[in-house]
Amino acid sequence: MLDGDVIAAVDHNVLVPLALALIVWSAIAAVSRGAGARWWDPLASRSASLVAAATIGAFWLLRLLPWGPTAWLAP
Repeated sequence: MLDGDVIAAVDHNVLVPLALALIVWSAIAAVSRGAGARWWDPLASRSASLVAAATIGAFWLLRLLPWGPTAWLAP
């Protein structure tokens, strides 16, 4: 990703674009909260944090399976 090869970075880890979008959204929510606007902050929500942790855990477990439809997730 840092070399500018976004396609290869996504090929190695599918969750990177989702994580970057989540971080950008949270930063915008923090800035807007400082300006008085109300945005939902996904990183400050306990339920959203649990969903993110479950997604990362499931993704990690599915990457370990060398067969079936999850083989494309392997690095």
